[in-house]
Amino acid sequence: MRTMDERHGHDERPEWTRAERSAAWDRIGWLLEDMGAVGQTIGKRSLNTWASASQRLKQDKYAADEMSADLLSAFVTALENASDAWSLVAGIPERLNVAVGIPTAFALLTRAATGDTFGLAPPVTIRGPARSGDDLPEQAEIALRGPSKDAADQLLSVLVVRRDGASYVLESSDAPTDLTVGLYQGLIYFVHLDRPLAHLDVVVVDHKPSK
Repeated sequence: MRTMDERHGHDERPEWTRAERSAAWDRIGWLLEDMGAVGQTIGKRSLNTWASASQRLKQDKYAADEMSADLLSAFVTALENASDAWSLVAGIPERLNVAVGIPTAFALLTRAATGDTFGLAPPVTIRGPARSGDDLPEQAEIALRGPSKDAADQLLSVLVVRRDGASYVLESSDAPTDLTVGLYQGLIYFVHLDRPLAHLDVVVVDHKPSK
C-alpha cells in the first residue's frame, strides 16, 4: 500500500492498490457467505430439535424421561449452535491457505495365531472441519503408502472414512485374510475442499505362523 505523500509529496491518507482492494472485499464476501452457511446450519439444527420435541408433545402421555431427553437434546443443540457461532467469529477463514496442525488417526490390525482373518480396526472418530455445514462429503479419501504399492492397495480396500454428523469415522469395512505385515502411513483428505483431515498411521501385525 502506497501513500499519497510517497507519490506526490502530500496527503498522508493511504491509497489501496487494486489487489489490496480485491483482497479486502474478498474477505468481506467470505464472511457474509460463512454467516449465511452457519445461519442455515443453526436454523436447520434448531428446527430438527423442536420438531422432535413437538412430536412427543402431541402424544397423550409425556413421561418424565421423555421430557428429560428433549431438554438434553435442546441443551446439546444450544451448545452446538454457540460453538458454530464462536467458530465463525474467532476462526480463521477456511479459504485462506494457512498452515495448521492436523490430528493423527491410528489403526492396528492384528491376526491371532489361530485366526484366519485380521480383526476389524476399532473405529476412530475424527473431528470434521469447522463451518463446512452440509458441504461435507459422505466419505473422505485416503492416500496410503506401505511396504509396497500392492500391499497399500490391499489395505486401502478394507479401510473407509465415513461421515458421522460433523465428524468422520475411520474403520475397516471387512475382515481381510491377506495383508502384508508392516507400517503404513498416509493422509485422510477431501478432494473438493482441497484440505487434509488427518494423518494416518496403520500397523499390521500377524501372529499366525507362516506355512
